[in-house]
Amino acid sequence: MRLVTQNVISAMLSINDNQIASIAQGVVVFIGFTHEDHLLVVKKAIDKILTLRIFPDHEGKTNLTIQDIGGSILMVPNFTLYGDLSGSRRPSFTKAMKPDQAARLFEACIEAMRARYDKVHHGVFGANMTIHVVNQGPSTYIMDITL
Repeated sequence: MRLVTQNVISAMLSINDNQIASIAQGVVVFIGFTHEDHLLVVKKAIDKILTLRIFPDHEGKTNLTIQDIGGSILMVPNFTLYGDLSGSRRPSFTKAMKPDQAARLFEACIEAMRARYDKVHHGVFGANMTIHVVNQGPSTYIMDITL
């Protein structure tokens, strides 16, 4: 499972010019799945997201979690995180999980996150989404989650 997180001042997600989700301060999490991923990997990823100390404290040090700041989370499915451009100029998606399986895992991510935190918003799997992000920092982190 690959995650790209961005600390944001605000973010908004739209589909066909209809706003689906928006958050103020928090984190946008782009989520991609690969063939080996399963529910235990999802649970590990949710724990990681909720306990990342990526927000500044009163001294400006990255010591605070999303829960500490009371921020929101915007979860965005993104199969292109497993796009491989090493062999050519056109991406190969052979490492990305099949859409039907990935859709189920994305739904499991949303459920697992909502079970532990109440300020959760999300995109729609398979939709062509427009995401407006006001990145703070900029602070962007890339994580591969495995067991």
